[in-house]
Amino acid sequence: MADFGVSGAKARRLFTSVAVVESGELWAIELDGRKINTPSANLLAVPFRRLADAVAAEWDAQGDEIDPHSMPLCGLVNASIDRVGLDRATFIDQLARYAASDQICYWADDPPELVARQHRAWQPLLDWAASAIDAQFVVTSGVVHVTQPPEAIQAISRYVEELDDLKLAAVTDLATSLSSVVIALAVLSGEISPDAAYNAAMVDEQFQAEKWGGDSEARARQQGILADVMATTSIFALLE
Repeated sequence: MADFGVSGAKARRLFTSVAVVESGELWAIELDGRKINTPSANLLAVPFRRLADAVAAEWDAQGDEIDPHSMPLCGLVNASIDRVGLDRATFIDQLARYAASDQICYWADDPPELVARQHRAWQPLLDWAASAIDAQFVVTSGVVHVTQPPEAIQAISRYVEELDDLKLAAVTDLATSLSSVVIALAVLSGEISPDAAYNAAMVDEQFQAEKWGGDSEARARQQGILADVMATTSIFALLE
């Protein structure tokens, strides 16, 4: 998961009650009757009641200590307010740079079994990007960098420019976790499920683990990525 949002060391829980309250046209979270702020001291408030309820539930689920890493939705909301909302251009440019080296454009030379898996997982996503976003990417074999058509990168930029701050924060987080802007946007659009997105991003690693065997460190890393993907994508159903 991208390093933004709720962060820092654990702290003692000093509140007993959590509530969601109206704040103008937004929904804010109160702890013991006091509205809470983001790390940058902005009011933590969102335009969707369901999202506010989910963030409040994260706070209410804390034990004697507050663990920031157990609050992914709150982290994304904080990021959308403190960082994305104040500097959207930086995040849009970041996604454009990611797209310029999207992992699903780099296929293996061999073995044929891996190439076939990549084709099954990635070609439909590339086709979707071409039809839905008008972003036609160039595919290459090996690790030598391939320059993507400027039109494809511009199409990605135009697409993400239309996202609200919450979706832009979530897509940035997903693209970071999955090393693919195309996969992240396909999840956002509903073209692919979060589980399928994770499997598409892990094609190479899963193939190598099947062939040579995995290790505990690699499995832990993959489980962490899957947890990040599931946590991040859970916000999409709450944005209404």
